Amino acid sequence: MKRIGAIFLIFLCCTLLALPVFAESSASSVESAATITSQGNCQMTLKFHLSLEESTSQLVFPLGDNVKQLTVNGAKTRLRKIDGVPSAVLSSDGGFSGEMDFLFTYTITGCVSPKTDWQLRLPILSGLAYPISDLQFTITMPGTFTQTPLFTSGYYGADIDNYMTVSITDGVITGKVTTTLKDHETLSMTLDTDPAMFPRNHTAGVTLTIDKIGILACLAGAVLYWILFLRWLPPRIIAQPQPPAGYTAGELSSRLTGRKTELSLIILTWAQLGYLTIHISHDRAVTLHKLMDMGNERSAFEQKTFQALFGKGQVVAATSGRFGSLNRQVAESTAGLSGQFTPKSGNPIWMRFICLLAGLFAGVAIGDCLAAPGASRYILLALLGLAGLGCCYLLQKSIYSFIKPFRFLLPLSAAATAFLLGLGVFSGCLLYSLGAILAQFLAGIGTMFGGQRSAAGKQTVQQALGLRRYCKTVDRKQLHRITRQNPDYYYDVAPYALALGVDRQFASRFETMHLPPCGWLVSDFPQKTVPAQWYPLLREVVRTMQGRQPSRLPSDPHSSKKDSPSRIYAGSRR
Repeated sequence: MKRIGAIFLIFLCCTLLALPVFAESSASSVESAATITSQGNCQMTLKFHLSLEESTSQLVFPLGDNVKQLTVNGAKTRLRKIDGVPSAVLSSDGGFSGEMDFLFTYTITGCVSPKTDWQLRLPILSGLAYPISDLQFTITMPGTFTQTPLFTSGYYGADIDNYMTVSITDGVITGKVTTTLKDHETLSMTLDTDPAMFPRNHTAGVTLTIDKIGILACLAGAVLYWILFLRWLPPRIIAQPQPPAGYTAGELSSRLTGRKTELSLIILTWAQLGYLTIHISHDRAVTLHKLMDMGNERSAFEQKTFQALFGKGQVVAATSGRFGSLNRQVAESTAGLSGQFTPKSGNPIWMRFICLLAGLFAGVAIGDCLAAPGASRYILLALLGLAGLGCCYLLQKSIYSFIKPFRFLLPLSAAATAFLLGLGVFSGCLLYSLGAILAQFLAGIGTMFGGQRSAAGKQTVQQALGLRRYCKTVDRKQLHRITRQNPDYYYDVAPYALALGVDRQFASRFETMHLPPCGWLVSDFPQKTVPAQWYPLLREVVRTMQGRQPSRLPSDPHSSKKDSPSRIYAGSRR
């Protein structure tokens, strides 16, 4: 009997200790209104009325997973994970007490989708820390249905049906719990739905799977194409102080990259060899003055080009219409590329094109995540797809032009890359953007030297990269020794350094060393004799001859259709 009495006393004490908990705080009512959209999301509204007899500085409202765009009493609120459950945490220095009302609005994403086998899974109550005496809910579906909803609670399980009244009218489910729910109670509803109720044609994320597969396919396809048709092992690079013998700076650039021949760089080599002089006036007008004829000491390609340039006079304006036409015809000629690539070499353009498609897929994925539901969203998808394509084009071209005389719009390509990354972060598609950017690096680096090289082509690359390394790394003591033997050494190598994209680095290796004036580039104004101050003039001359600056030069008076470069180079096109 004493043991029974002791047990009863303990039970009575526990009961008395528990009573204040229920007296201190209770939820007199909870109203839940859920609207299921045709995209499978849920727009949720929760109204809590709490009776708090004692003040508390913090209230926790568990809401569950996939909650977005949460507001409490009209103010945006962040979620925090409490015991592993995303919850709204409200704090007040003055404390919460008495009769209080709270209005929650938020969106639950992915309530019903192919991932859930088209079963609606909706949390109505996610475990409030207070008992609930009155719970009412309304669930509006996007259409009518015939299936029976199933309700489950954390305490009663499936038997919660015995303590509820539920009615269904035209796709609207209304219900009320007829018993008091204990603290931390949960209530959820599941409903098997018809997929036709949730069409996926105009919803966010429809193309993401295709875009992901597309980007991965582009990466794999580019790598496979390079292995099969463009692959070659890079040669061992040994620094060498002299340019390769036998061809000009313009041909060196073309043979190294597999792209167009630069007439302006060819002219620099001719000037350095003594065939002509280049004159730049006060207003930066560039003219070419012939000094001697070119014989068979130079290649047939150079002889033909030289004759076309000075065929009607000893002086040629470097930006005349005739000069521009000759420049285009030289760029289309493949004479400098003969024997540089194997017969089975693929075309680098195909690899670049495959990688550009990754940018298109990334842009479409970003647009898919950003565009609002509806048929008009495809306009944004198309625009962002083209934007992704354009950004990747700028990035790719700037990468494989890294060893060219002039970088291709580096600030613009950097801004385009940042824009693509920013869109990726903002839309939640960062991996898609990174995949597209990786593809452009593969294309730029993989096609930087053209296609699959022959033995002669490998030797060309080895010599060109050896000179490029030397221009970037030669020390001043060695340059002092060379210039004592050849004072014009810098001017002899400068055209090739410019062709390889290292003219600035090469000039800086001379530091403040003064050289004699350049004999083949003359001007109406005093020239600098320090290479670091002289090389910008050489760049300006080349840019003018390439038509990169506004044409301010008089037209060539000797120009005529009869001797136009298109006639001279009719048989030199690819």
